[in-house]
Amino acid sequence: MKVKSQIPSSIIASAAVLLQEYVPDLSPSSLIEALRRYGETGGRRRSKSITIPPKGISRREAAELLGCSVGTVHNYLKSGRLKGGKIGPRKWEIDPESVIALLPGNAEEQKA
Repeated sequence: MKVKSQIPSSIIASAAVLLQEYVPDLSPSSLIEALRRYGETGGRRRSKSITIPPKGISRREAAELLGCSVGTVHNYLKSGRLKGGKIGPRKWEIDPESVIALLPGNAEEQKA
């Protein structure tokens, strides 16, 4: 894995918050260190696989992860680029896997 550019601190902080349910001691700095070690080893020494949370994420969380506005996320939902559904009058639940597919570096998923 090669990072093409510096990851914005808001993305790192958001990712750390999302993963804290599964890794309680995770902080943004420890996440950066883990990503750095992963890049140095080329991912060869991965002992555990990362599990995607079964629950959906909000439009705001998806926007922070994708580095776009909530309006853009809403447009992605309406066009089908993101999978999700309404769970209230103004609340959506978005499939985390569909957000991951839109992240930079997942070009194969974006072409579909």
